[in-house]
Amino acid sequence: MTNTTEKNAVEGTALLRVRERTLRDFTAAWDSRDIDRLMLYMTEDCVYVASVGPEPGRTYVGAAAVREGFREMLAYDADGESKGGRTFIAGHVGVAEWSYLKRGSKGSIVEVRGCDVLEFRGEKIARKDALRKSW
Repeated sequence: MTNTTEKNAVEGTALLRVRERTLRDFTAAWDSRDIDRLMLYMTEDCVYVASVGPEPGRTYVGAAAVREGFREMLAYDADGESKGGRTFIAGHVGVAEWSYLKRGSKGSIVEVRGCDVLEFRGEKIARKDALRKSW
């Protein structure tokens, strides 16, 4: 390997580790419903595609709109218990599985499952696309 190739490999590995930590910290912030902390991990021109809404879902563009979208989504799921799942990073894309435990109409516990597909730019998240299983 040349010095340039080795340097690029080391830098790429270091960035991958930062993205892994960012994804873990982001999911922990989501589970704790900390919008200010969530926004620390987002780019200024970020995009959030929610898992519910008219499109299906709803798209929020820019930090102020994404902040509002996060607030709306956390309020939508306020009656549930957030549970994180597996996460992984592949280059500039990350995936995080998640679920919410909610009480159903007849009092039973229902698990709503989904995943987020996140696109990174540098060390921050530029796009969060949430996908929710429904039945």
